[in-house]
Amino acid sequence: MNLGLALVAAPGVLRRGIEMRSLDAILRRLAMVCVGMSIATSAAVAADLSAIPARKLNQVVEETEDNDAWAPEDRVRLLGMLGWDSRSSVREQVATSLASKPVAWSPQLEALLTQLCDDPVAKVRAAAKDAFLHELLTMDGFDRSRLVVDWATSTDPRQRLMMAQVLAVPIVAVGIDGALAQLATDDEPIIRQAALASTLALNYARARRR
Repeated sequence: MNLGLALVAAPGVLRRGIEMRSLDAILRRLAMVCVGMSIATSAAVAADLSAIPARKLNQVVEETEDNDAWAPEDRVRLLGMLGWDSRSSVREQVATSLASKPVAWSPQLEALLTQLCDDPVAKVRAAAKDAFLHELLTMDGFDRSRLVVDWATSTDPRQRLMMAQVLAVPIVAVGIDGALAQLATDDEPIIRQAALASTLALNYARARRR
């Protein structure tokens, strides 16, 4: 379903916990923002979202997490739109929601997590890191190994940095040592430092299991 249409129809499937009249108006406004996203800049989207109280947007995010009536693809599109909000509390809620209830990996989710992992606010970055780690851990072995290699060798430094950081956690995947070796020679000093820290943490964890 088109996300704009899904948002307009959403009040019928949302729980009674949110005041329905107020929520209906918010979802219709979000639908209008969604329709304009294809031609609007990220700054324009953020300006439109800022007119909606953060508390209400956070309630919508919680409902999409708790209510299975939301199709996963609609949920990711909505969270992707809210990821442009200028308020860090909303962006953090988006990242936290993805960590609490992971969805199937997709180009839309990859773009959203790439954006959030480079957020200027540390709390948002930390929540995005948790969400990305949850995604890795819930994938099957083949997809996990492929994603490790893809992000470790990505042309996007945001993805390489995220991978260098999350590999500090013991993950069962083919290619982890090679990915860390690759990241340890990265052109970006911050990525090399993260890869070194993760290598040390991983080696320590392996030594303790022996």
